[in-house]
Amino acid sequence: MKKKIEIGIDRWIEIEHIDADRWQVIHSHRSHVQAEQGDLVRDTNAGWIVFRDINASIPKYRIPSSMKVTNLDWGEEE
Repeated sequence: MKKKIEIGIDRWIEIEHIDADRWQVIHSHRSHVQAEQGDLVRDTNAGWIVFRDINASIPKYRIPSSMKVTNLDWGEEE
């Protein structure tokens, strides 16, 4: 399953589901500071949080709640 998280105007990251609540960044468009290809993203109660790798305990970036998530497999919005 793949999703697209729109962070702002002309900024988004595409993620792919890899584990229960973990996703991996497969593409970032004008969002290299927030997330790079290979970073891990977790969907938590606090929202979507980006980590550098699976062992990182400190988040790299917290995606704002004003984002928009699109399911790339079906083109539906959440």
